[in-house]
Amino acid sequence: MASLPTVYMGSRLSYALGPETCQRLETEAKAGLAADREACLYLEHKNGAFVTPATAITRARARELLLLAIEAADDALVGYTNHSYRCGELFDQLFARFASADAEAKPHHR
Repeated sequence: MASLPTVYMGSRLSYALGPETCQRLETEAKAGLAADREACLYLEHKNGAFVTPATAITRARARELLLLAIEAADDALVGYTNHSYRCGELFDQLFARFASADAEAKPHHR
């Protein structure tokens, strides 16, 4: 997932996830999130067992990545045309929905 540095400048992501999680996500995004992307998409045979997306990515991690993706899309798209402001309203609704969902979920640590 690509994200510009401006994604982390606003307070919305930090408020929803906490500043430490935002710093970690920024570092991870710079390094690339390919392993998480693949874990979300593919089955894997590991240590004699099948690992599915449902077991590879926790709810807390999925929430972090989803909020980051919404914020990155909002940052990249909204404001370029008058039509994009409607997208911004929809991004705001999505962000609010997932920010409040499982807010008490423990953050993911590698």
